[in-house]
Parts: sequence; C-alpha cells; structure tokens
Amino acid sequence: MEDCHVAGYHIPKGTRLFVNAWKLHRDPSVWSDPEDFQLERITMALKLLPLVIDRLLQGSDLSTPLNAPVDMREGLSITLAKLTPVEVMLTPRLPSQFY
Repeated sequence: MEDCHVAGYHIPKGTRLFVNAWKLHRDPSVWSDPEDFQLERITMALKLLPLVIDRLLQGSDLSTPLNAPVDMREGLSITLAKLTPVEVMLTPRLPSQFY
C-alpha cells in the first residue's frame, strides 16, 4: 500500500475509509425526493447489481495485501462475520483511458 490522492484529498497509507451510505442514499443531487420510499429504486438496483459486480471483477485483479491467504474462520455474530476482517485490493487490469 502507498499514499494516494482522491478528489484532491491526501489519503495516507493505512487509512481506513468508510462510505457514508446514509448520505449517499439521501443526496438530493442524485435522487428526486430522497426521503420518499420508491420501490422502483430497489428493483432497479437488484437488476444492476450483477452487471456492476461483473464489471468490477472483469476489470480488476483482486488480491490481498502482501498476497496473504484469506482467513476463512468465522466469528460469533448474528451475521456470521469473519474472525479477522477481509482486506482486498483491487488493481485495474487496463490503463485508465480504457475505463
């Protein structure tokens, strides 16, 4: 891993980033009436999800930091979380001008 810049922000090596899903799902610049429940948003997402995952897997090489094996042991949790967090690195397969 190494330091990087994203959208003008300096991200130091080893930084953990969290996506604020609540904010993304209620952004009025993306969604009309973001506070209203609209079923068609969910059905569209379910249709697009396989395409998004397919594109991600086709366009990226997946690896773990230092190519370490993934610890598949499960912890005790209602969601069967892993005993140790899974860390995955995505590396683009093609130069950026092809995306």
